[in-house]
Amino acid sequence: SAAANIGTAGSSMLETIGEVDQTNEWNYELLRLAKMVANETAALVHKAKEVADGVESKDAHNDIINGSTQCALSASELVACVKVTAPTINDPTCQDELVVSA
Repeated sequence: SAAANIGTAGSSMLETIGEVDQTNEWNYELLRLAKMVANETAALVHKAKEVADGVESKDAHNDIINGSTQCALSASELVACVKVTAPTINDPTCQDELVVSA
């Protein structure tokens, strides 16, 4: 997805300019966990589609599909965010910016 591509590009850029702490295993673990959330979310989206197919109301069907789609997009954004922020999260300026943006 586009969000994941942005995260990968940002991480590659940081690596190129030497701003990535390659020795920090925490970065890899955080990314692994974010990807796990995305994978589990994909499974839930599949189940939501099955549920949506079982409802008679067209509005309810659309609400279920729209909600599950939004959930999947959020999980994808989580992975992209981790890819961008994890390599520099130890920097105090980055921590401040992350807190301000939340």
